[in-house]
Amino acid sequence: MRVVFRPHVQSAPNPVMRPFWIALSCFALSTAAAAQPAKPTASATATAAPTATSAPVATSAPDATASPAGAPNAPSVPNTPSPQDRARAKTLMDEGDEKLDAKDLEGALAAYQAADAIMHVPTTGIEVAKTLSKLGRVYPAYEAMKAVATSQAVEGEPEPFVEAREEAKKLISALEARVPTLRVTVKLAVPGAAVTVAVGDRKFTLAELANPVLLPPGKYRVLATAEGHAASSVDVELRESDRGQVALVLAKLNEPPPLPTVTALPPPPPSLSPLVPAGFAIAGVGLLTGAITGALALSQANQANNNLCPLGKCPNEETRKQAESLYNTADALAVVADISFVVAAVGAVMGVYGISVSIGSPPAPGAASPAKQAKRPTLILGPTGGAVRFQF
Repeated sequence: MRVVFRPHVQSAPNPVMRPFWIALSCFALSTAAAAQPAKPTASATATAAPTATSAPVATSAPDATASPAGAPNAPSVPNTPSPQDRARAKTLMDEGDEKLDAKDLEGALAAYQAADAIMHVPTTGIEVAKTLSKLGRVYPAYEAMKAVATSQAVEGEPEPFVEAREEAKKLISALEARVPTLRVTVKLAVPGAAVTVAVGDRKFTLAELANPVLLPPGKYRVLATAEGHAASSVDVELRESDRGQVALVLAKLNEPPPLPTVTALPPPPPSLSPLVPAGFAIAGVGLLTGAITGALALSQANQANNNLCPLGKCPNEETRKQAESLYNTADALAVVADISFVVAAVGAVMGVYGISVSIGSPPAPGAASPAKQAKRPTLILGPTGGAVRFQF
């Protein structure tokens, strides 16, 4: 069950979620109260009166970092949304849920982001991350999910905040696996020179690139520079789940630089085509239906032949009509059985074709180039049968 910071209702409030709203309101009020400095009492004022030895205190200027009396201490206490802001955020979350149900992911994302901009709580942030993931924006989704998972817990915060943070910690691993990574190694002609590596508009040191770096999918120019060396660069393209690796060699100035090498780990094996389960399921249903209707057809025909009209001779007109009715039923069931067996055959061909597609899928772009193009199966269906043809 997805937990948000407000009850999910269409019109009337949900009484089940009302205790959570009370907890959230109390949490907000307590945070605001903590921001207010205590007002001095009469006795405290009298005690603080200047004396002969406390003149410097009485005449000193107020601390520049202190907050005015009665004003919240902004640097140490986060801004608390007003009741109007919380109501607006709740409306936005409801709007996001409705658009998500209507498959309007862009509209849902805009509503969730607007609510999160107001509240900045785990229950709004996790909805932003989930929607980004559904839209295929894996890197922003990973960053948003990481922000929720690593958000600072506050003492006395509502339980849904804790649950959203724990859910984000569980979901972030799957998102991280979808974010492409790039590892860069640089070999210098003169060891010890300081190296700077730019990947797109981001700059890294070799120490930062010792482990693969998470990057958004896209095209990048990898440029390595070092003092006393000629720069070397290479263009790479990273797609979802790619694990790229670049090796650059920097030559001395005025020497021709060697060619860089770009390699990529092979992508995960292709997933099983949906035609496999669908095709074999259709084949199974067709075989079962054909077997049942075929058996019923034989039963009807045997009853007419053996019980009513043995050896094709009917004792009277009434018996003949009964036998004829059984024959008609048997014929209809036989037609259904034939159609079922044809459907089963088509389903089996679909399943076999799905297996061949899964096995013969070409490697994803960015993977190491194969020696020759992978096999590409082609499904051929005719009026009397089907076949799968491979092209080499």
